[in-house]
Amino acid sequence: MTEIFNLIKYSFTDLPKLVQARFLSWNKTIVYFLFLTFILAVPITTDIWTYSDELISDAQKISNQLPAFKVANGEITQTIEPSIYQTNHFIVTLDPKNKRKFSEINTDASGDATAIVFRKQELRIVLPNNNLTNEFETPRHFKFSYQALGNFSSQSIKQALIKLHKPLWLFIVTYLISLLPSLQNLLFLVLTIAIIVKLFSLFSKNAQLSFAEIFKAVLVCSTPAIVLTTLLSFIFPTLDFYFIQTVMTYILYYHIFKKVNLS
Repeated sequence: MTEIFNLIKYSFTDLPKLVQARFLSWNKTIVYFLFLTFILAVPITTDIWTYSDELISDAQKISNQLPAFKVANGEITQTIEPSIYQTNHFIVTLDPKNKRKFSEINTDASGDATAIVFRKQELRIVLPNNNLTNEFETPRHFKFSYQALGNFSSQSIKQALIKLHKPLWLFIVTYLISLLPSLQNLLFLVLTIAIIVKLFSLFSKNAQLSFAEIFKAVLVCSTPAIVLTTLLSFIFPTLDFYFIQTVMTYILYYHIFKKVNLS
């Protein structure tokens, strides 16, 4: 483990010594890979956590605006006119007279907002028609009868949202789930650069590293880029830092290994 800690230290204090990365055993390479994966998972976790906070906040805002109504015996008892309440993430319609058409509800969910409609005898939810739902091919339309949901009221919805909180175990689960895309992104980053380096090296007259040595070296050389962009992601959360990570890693690798005597 001392070798790994030294390479992490050299990534910020003594870059020329990163040439030693090519001698890492595969066991230590896997440990180093996991170390960087854990770092990459941090901004993904915070993004998900922040987004969930926004969802809860929006839901609480709308619950405070809803007029008083009750659901009993499988239907809304009040006969009030349709009313619409909108935030960044939700478009909620109270429609006990069933006046709104389904095409209008679908239009509500055509952006990034989820459409929720309280009809006379049922609750309809339409997820936004965005890249996420399209990528995973998830169903967008859900219908729940009030008979299945039981009796409730606008006041009970408000009270439930006030008491809603996210336990610590949910944060841990979110972090663990974030490790998978982080691992995939890191593997793609390192493999891409390693393949490019290997292809260019085929046209060089200098002694060549094996692909395994290049992979290990690129992995370690990505450390400064990954740490820096992870920190910057808290300042610029909407930016995609993958291109920056790729360029920084390649430049650092080239700078370190261009004059290395491999004989």
